[in-house]
Amino acid sequence: MANNQNTREYRENLCSLSTKMPYTAPDYFTPLIPSVEADNRRNLETFTLIWVEFNINIATNDIHLVQKKLRQAINRIITFNDISKLDDWLQKNYGSDKIVLIISGGFEREWQRVIERINNVSRLVYIYIFSEMIAVDFKETFAKVNKKIRAVISDQDELICLVKHDQHELEKLEDVMSLPMNIYDVNTVGSSLAKENSSTSLNGNFLWFQLFIEVFLRMEHTATDFLELVNFCKEIYMDNTSQLEVINEFQQNYTYSRAVFWYSREIFLYKILNKALRCQNLETLIAFRTFINDLCNQLQNLQEDAALRNLSKITRVYRGQLMSNIELERIQSSISSYISMNSFLSTTVDRDLALFLIESAATSVSAPVENALKPVLFDIEIDPSSSRNVKPFADISSQSYFQTEKEVLFMIGSVFKIEKVTEVVDDRGTGSWTINLLLCSSKEHQLEQLVSYLNDKITKYKPKFIAIAHLLIDMGEYRKAEKYYQRQLDELGNIDEKNAKTIASCYTGLGTAAHYLGDYNLAISYHEKALNIHSMIPNSHEELSICYNWFANAFADKKEYEKALDYYNKSLKINEKVFGLESVDVAMIYYNIGILHTDQSNYEDALTYLNRALEIREKLLPPNHYSIARTIENIGFVYFNRKEHQSALTYFQRSLEIFMKSETEIHQDLALLYHRFGRVYVDLDKIELALDYFTKADKIYRSSLLPTTPYVIENQQYLDRIINNLN
Repeated sequence: MANNQNTREYRENLCSLSTKMPYTAPDYFTPLIPSVEADNRRNLETFTLIWVEFNINIATNDIHLVQKKLRQAINRIITFNDISKLDDWLQKNYGSDKIVLIISGGFEREWQRVIERINNVSRLVYIYIFSEMIAVDFKETFAKVNKKIRAVISDQDELICLVKHDQHELEKLEDVMSLPMNIYDVNTVGSSLAKENSSTSLNGNFLWFQLFIEVFLRMEHTATDFLELVNFCKEIYMDNTSQLEVINEFQQNYTYSRAVFWYSREIFLYKILNKALRCQNLETLIAFRTFINDLCNQLQNLQEDAALRNLSKITRVYRGQLMSNIELERIQSSISSYISMNSFLSTTVDRDLALFLIESAATSVSAPVENALKPVLFDIEIDPSSSRNVKPFADISSQSYFQTEKEVLFMIGSVFKIEKVTEVVDDRGTGSWTINLLLCSSKEHQLEQLVSYLNDKITKYKPKFIAIAHLLIDMGEYRKAEKYYQRQLDELGNIDEKNAKTIASCYTGLGTAAHYLGDYNLAISYHEKALNIHSMIPNSHEELSICYNWFANAFADKKEYEKALDYYNKSLKINEKVFGLESVDVAMIYYNIGILHTDQSNYEDALTYLNRALEIREKLLPPNHYSIARTIENIGFVYFNRKEHQSALTYFQRSLEIFMKSETEIHQDLALLYHRFGRVYVDLDKIELALDYFTKADKIYRSSLLPTTPYVIENQQYLDRIINNLN
């Protein structure tokens, strides 16, 4: 029987993990010439420069000086004196960083060895060969061998100048190549086109990104938050003198009313924030929370100021973009669906300027390795009558660092409806695409009811870090949530009347995370701490019920079923008294008792309780709420255990349709559902389908759980058996 611990519920989605530790700033610093052993840090910019040194012709001091100057363009430089270590580095997962390679010293034989090792790495953009021992007539000959070889150079000033110039062009190209977005597809549930490296993704991501931004905007922000951002950036650029000077200027001169100016300046803020938005690096976005809030507020103020001064309203804007076939097909298949832009969206009122920028990017010297990308013009219509409930946007020309670009900037999370997609072929037979979008209010897309419901739950907690942690837990990011619960506890300090309830909620969160990660004894110890605090607070009936529910969950998964049922009944008694016989709180206990009966093979009783829970939830919750999906899934699991496989598949499919709209594509709920699909197909002897679902489950589980976690082990056992049988 599959383990049910992942599906037990609690009301407030309070969670975290691990033991208490003080917060320390992350170490992202890359030394001037780090050894590969020392370089195990993430790069928060888009590009990494790899320097392969043969140490033949150039003095070490000169190399240091060259690299110091190059760090003005690319912060992270890693040097290798041993090609085998370069191989090791390339084989490891270093994310989506794009690579610029400089080979220093040596001769043609050494250069060819390096190029053979790295040339097929898709993230490699350019190769520069830097050696003083080059015949003048040899430069062009060798550069023609490989299209990624940008230049063969003997002069260090020429190298520095060219790399800086190329990097400026590459970063401009990156802006028009990378537009992270989530699609809420009203036509389909997910798509095989939504691949891992695509800018588009599934409906659940649409939901959770909207919520994450809302939490940032509703949080309380203090001067300490700004100092945290400054220190975060100083850690990244430690020993990078030129960048530290700009960061110090930012620290001394920044005011919340000049957020647009600092963002548009395209310095460290712009680079780090936009990469974090593209990769959805939640921890970096959290560090930038106060700046994101300031930028949103300034856009709102500029928009309101334009209205007060009766300036002409913006009704149409444009953006040039390079898109892959996969991304373009994904949008083509999603007409009448909604796109959430997961970055600050830069547009212009000048159509010709947008076309010029996209044509320049497509024909750029930096573009050869990206020649599979299609030129696309976004034509965005803005209906002035429906702009009240949209995320803020404004003409930022008067506030921008570049005041001549006629730029209109949209807030992160702005939502647009896909109206149509058309191809235009010019006289040369070259095709380009126009995507017509309509700016939407927050009331229009079908997930708004669920977004509002969850947002009200999460943001009712005023203390900042607990709100972030609650959201991370609902997203299934249990490990990431840990330090934010812990930071909340550190910030609150000693318990008193004002903070007692919040501290108890943090302990509930810690216990919940420990439970989901399989440490039931640790979970019980945290819930005992929470229970002891709530017992001293008058009228804490709801909180006591939550504690009893989690005690029951832990004992159920320890297979101590009588204790579990006793605690469920205690929780149910409180909930019926406080909330009435029909409430989401009562439904939660019915749901958990249903799972308890499933664990004991009492299938009729299980169906009775699960159907009671489903009836209440469908009546009281938004239609796409994940709790409805969980209930439907577990009804299906009862039918699976009764060997009624077609009924099980019907319920599992209904559950999947809701999960795809309400949870991220790496949530453990999806992993458990995929695992159960796999088990049905094993019973039906459809082994290829079973293998596919177990593989999907394995990928999600391993992204967030330790290999020793019961979910991972059980799923791996099924995978191994199938693979062995196929072999």
